[in-house]
Amino acid sequence: EAACCAEPVELLTQILSKKYALLLMYVSYGDQLREMFRDGVYAHFQEHIEEERQSIYAINKKLTALGEDGSAHHEEIPCVRLDDARDVFSNIQREEEACVCLWSKLFHATEDDVALNGMAQEGAQLDQTHADDMKRYLRSHR
Repeated sequence: EAACCAEPVELLTQILSKKYALLLMYVSYGDQLREMFRDGVYAHFQEHIEEERQSIYAINKKLTALGEDGSAHHEEIPCVRLDDARDVFSNIQREEEACVCLWSKLFHATEDDVALNGMAQEGAQLDQTHADDMKRYLRSHR
């Protein structure tokens, strides 16, 4: 059984690492963005922060149920120009889309596990929604 779960556990661990990085990106970039419209972005990022925290908790619960321990390790957060909203939005978009790719890999690796497969679909949908938000911000801020 351990062999059949190795790939999903590894993918969940990779997703978790990206999710912690995203959480920190939303907090630090949102808190420090130096643009006139920062208050609106900050408020929107608060919604994303809460959704990321819920997602992180769900991943940790699943890893625990699979006999593993989650990890709070995260990837390095890119330095961005906080007076350049495009840099902020594009970095977040890139990280969200990387999560979608990992969720897709989990989806394809768990065709026989309805629960994990559903989790992968829900995770991909949430992260794609966040990436689409960044795309909309980028379109409106030329």
